[in-house]
Amino acid sequence: RLAMALQIVGAAATVVPYIAIAELAKVLLAPGPTDEDAVRGAVLIAVLGLSVRALFGGVALALTHFADVALQASLRRRIVERLGRAPLGWFTANSSATVRKAAQNDVHDLHHLVAHSAVETTAAVTVPVVGLGYLFWLDWRLALLALATLPLYAGA
Repeated sequence: RLAMALQIVGAAATVVPYIAIAELAKVLLAPGPTDEDAVRGAVLIAVLGLSVRALFGGVALALTHFADVALQASLRRRIVERLGRAPLGWFTANSSATVRKAAQNDVHDLHHLVAHSAVETTAAVTVPVVGLGYLFWLDWRLALLALATLPLYAGA
């Protein structure tokens, strides 16, 4: 849960540089002299957004990877304990490849589910929602236009 909360912050920060670029464009395209403080502020906000994204997203992935390592170690210990109680005839009937598959490969196959799927799904939902929120703040008609494209994606 902590990893997902951190990922929400990191994913929301992914949109910040784009917002900063849009605000920078407003400043640069405005008539008259360029407000240098506004330019510096937009660049600073973009850099901060990228930094927050890297920090929070990295920590979120680190937490889920630590959880994955702990789960894999626990599962492997339990498999080895169970194999230690198996009758010797079972090892004659089953190849070492079967044992290796259960203890090594099958446990490793859980990696993506435990270490990646929750945080990546969280980011995949958060980024469009934050972007859509910015569009509503900017111009509600633009946001509705963006929403109007969703049936095209659903049909694909």
